[in-house]
Amino acid sequence: MAFGYLMDMVLMLFDGIAERIAEKTAERKAIEKQAAEEATEQILKEEAEFDAYIAAKEAEEQALKEEAELAGKEFVETASEKTAYEVIEETALEAEEKVVENVAEISSASKPQIEILIDSQQLGKKWGKHMMDYPNLLSYVEYEEIIIDTFNNPEKIILDLTNGEYYYIKNNNFLRVKLNGEFISMYPGVDSERVVNALNNGGLIWEN
Repeated sequence: MAFGYLMDMVLMLFDGIAERIAEKTAERKAIEKQAAEEATEQILKEEAEFDAYIAAKEAEEQALKEEAELAGKEFVETASEKTAYEVIEETALEAEEKVVENVAEISSASKPQIEILIDSQQLGKKWGKHMMDYPNLLSYVEYEEIIIDTFNNPEKIILDLTNGEYYYIKNNNFLRVKLNGEFISMYPGVDSERVVNALNNGGLIWEN
């Protein structure tokens, strides 16, 4: 009789342990499921934000393109009484004057008189390539903010005539833009061979 009672108590103890294990397992699975859902939601949110950013950039670029096309049409209308040769000759002369102005700016050791132009697709491409170089950045938005800050507040500006680029240096950030200000890339690389070669060729045009 006592033995049967003891067995019943043991079975009840095991049942209680099994029930607690089942509860803990269910609780852990619920936590894991919630964490996975939150992670998925965050990824979808970031993807949506990036898609919206890309769409806004493309709309802006399209508006600028349409504005440029309209300006081109107005130019053609005002030049309707001129020959095609005269129009081409004047356009080439204007381009030459721009180059002369740019050289004058460089020789006076001032910052290049350009604005940075960031294409959304180029930004996304370079963020995808260099995001591991910036582990503290949460998204492409912060990457773009550092690009703009490096451009506006550089420590040095180097002219690489061989490759037709300006190099903007701040801290360890190496920002590359074309001579017209078009964004190429940015990554930690102030000691790279590209920078050293440009400096050795007398490319330093501005320093803070």
